[in-house]
Amino acid sequence: MLIKDMFLDLGYGYKVALKEVYAVIPMDTISAIALFRRYSRDNKVIRATKGRKAHSYLLLNNGMVFASCLTADEIVERTWEMKRMMRALENAEV
Repeated sequence: MLIKDMFLDLGYGYKVALKEVYAVIPMDTISAIALFRRYSRDNKVIRATKGRKAHSYLLLNNGMVFASCLTADEIVERTWEMKRMMRALENAEV
């Protein structure tokens, strides 16, 4: 199994393909919020928050945006954890 075949869990049952994620952006700056609002006006936002406050958003390769209640650091940590698991599995198979 390759990283490109894996899905990132955003919580609350929402998952996104890792190969589709272009950027993870925190929602703590004015410019990030303005960019998010522009995507929202264009109806390109999928809210993966279950009504909670969005702390970050993921830009996808197809131009869509996932809003997440996880922080950008938590999302990056989950991604690195998946990569560590993949390396461990590859080393175990050898």
